[in-house]
Parts: sequence; structure tokens; C-alpha cells
Amino acid sequence: FEIDIDQLYVERAGNLKMKTAAKSKLIIFEEYLSSKKYKSVTIFDDAISNINALFSLQGKYPDIDFKGYLANPSGDIKLLNI
Repeated sequence: FEIDIDQLYVERAGNLKMKTAAKSKLIIFEEYLSSKKYKSVTIFDDAISNINALFSLQGKYPDIDFKGYLANPSGDIKLLNI
């Protein structure tokens, strides 16, 4: 995968000052998904807890396709089936 970061808006979950990054990201994920503007969502993250936070919303948004990729320190990614 190649991602052109200059073509993306990056939301800073750390600005929410929640207890964990996963809780902050969950709030952000919910904000976007509840807008009903999306048919699919893909996360690339190096923390399984953040990916699990996104996937915890699958039941609430059954019409949205969820994909999660776990990134390791070498830059490799692995598609997760959660």
C-alpha cells in the first residue's frame, strides 16, 4: 500500500485527552460513522486496541464495511479478521 499523506486530513486523537488512545479514537470513529457519509472504513494502526475500538462499532453500523490492518515496526501490515 502507498498512502499519500498530503491528500489526507489527520485527526489527532491525543487532543481529546482521554485515558487511552483507543477511547479517544472511539469517539472520533463514532463522530464520522454517525454522519452516515461512509460505506466503508479502513484503519491502519500499530495498536490492536485501536483497531478493536473501531471494530466494536460494527454492530451499530452493519451497512458499513470495516477493515483493519495491524502495522508492525518494520512497516509490514497484516489484514485482521475481527
